[in-house]
Amino acid sequence: MNDILVFELQNGVFKQNSNKTISLIKNNECEDSYLFPIIHNKDRNVILVRHKHHIYLIRQLNDGTFDILASLNSQTTDTYGTITNNAQYLVFWDNKSNKYSSYEIQYI
Repeated sequence: MNDILVFELQNGVFKQNSNKTISLIKNNECEDSYLFPIIHNKDRNVILVRHKHHIYLIRQLNDGTFDILASLNSQTTDTYGTITNNAQYLVFWDNKSNKYSSYEIQYI
């Protein structure tokens, strides 16, 4: 699976909204790992998600759909990280290079 599925509460039942599915970069050569938290920053209206080799910064648009603002290929599934509380910096550990990396996130 290389998508993020969106479910919405309708009459007390969660139902998939296929119009809001977020398509990610396809990679069938590796499995995903659960050791990178999904983080939602309400102030910046962004969601940080790592899926397989890529770290994504996603924004929900006014119409309720989602847009991928940026993606970063870490070239490994052994990546663990977070964004700062103000969502200004991304920091992650990369087991492939055995080092921390940090990026300033610039919003347009």
